[in-house]
Formats: sequence, structure tokens, C-alpha cells
Amino acid sequence: MKYYVLIFCLFGLLVGCDTIVEVENLPSRVTSVGPINARGNVQDGGTSSPTQLQLLYTIRDYEGDDARLSFELCEGEPNDEGSNCFTAVQGNLSDGTARVPTAPYDTDVPHQFRWEVGCGVVDGDARRPVEVDVEHLFRVSVAGQEDSGVTSNTFTLEDFGFTDQVELDCTQ
Repeated sequence: MKYYVLIFCLFGLLVGCDTIVEVENLPSRVTSVGPINARGNVQDGGTSSPTQLQLLYTIRDYEGDDARLSFELCEGEPNDEGSNCFTAVQGNLSDGTARVPTAPYDTDVPHQFRWEVGCGVVDGDARRPVEVDVEHLFRVSVAGQEDSGVTSNTFTLEDFGFTDQVELDCTQ
């Protein structure tokens, strides 16, 4: 009998609650950017030459929703208009830019982005090479929130063993 009373009380509580609670879905956010490492291909003589820059980063989402990210390469510090920042071309073995996992939820989840240096950057509708001796930095942001991106330390391509002008040589 006491179980029937308990079930009746629980059912009464559930039916009596007609208030719907709306919970806002908070956006993902990039929590750290760096370090940056050179990655390369082994040549015939056993030597390695860099072809990619690997950028390690972490992202967090309170609900564990997948995120869509933007990766830009900036010449020096980003200016207010962002006119000195260009889309970095994603290389092989990168974790991607769309549907980047953020689970387990509310945790800094590590990922990597690999920039294919030989593909340069996207400037409008065209690709262009990048100078090896100019200071650059990566800016990583959640798509649609580019003004709140997190930046890496500055670097030159010479810091990672790239020499001379990097020619556009891209199969992507």
C-alpha cells in the first residue's frame, strides 16, 4: 500500500509541474593555442624537409557539441579589420575544421591543425605564397566568432627550417 502512495505522489509531482525551463546552449571556445611544430617528408637520402606546420590547440564546450573552427595565418599582429589575416590551407593528418569533437563536455580537448605550407594561404578567391622571413601568427576561433580568436606566439618560417621563398606547390 505504501508503494502505491509513493507512486501516486511522484506522479502528482510530475503532472503538476507545467513550467518549461529553457537552457541556453553556450558556444564552444578555443582555450589554448600552441606549441607549433614543423612536420616534414623524408626524402630519398634520409633527410627530412618541412612541408607542414602542426599547431596544437585545445577547445572546450560545456555541452560537448561539435565545433566549427576558423584557422587564419596573420602577418604580424592582427589589425582591427583583419586585413592582414588569411585562411590557412589544411593539410593531411589535421583534425579538421568542421565537426571538431569537444567531448567529453566541459573539458579542454586537445586537437591539431596542420597547415600545408606549400599551399600558401587563401586571399579572397586566390592562393598566395607566404614569405619565410616575415613574422606570422596563427589565429584560431570558433566560426562566427572570429573577433574572439586566440592567437599563437609569433614565428617566421625560417624558425622551422624553411628556406628561400616557399613556392605554391599544392595538390589540394
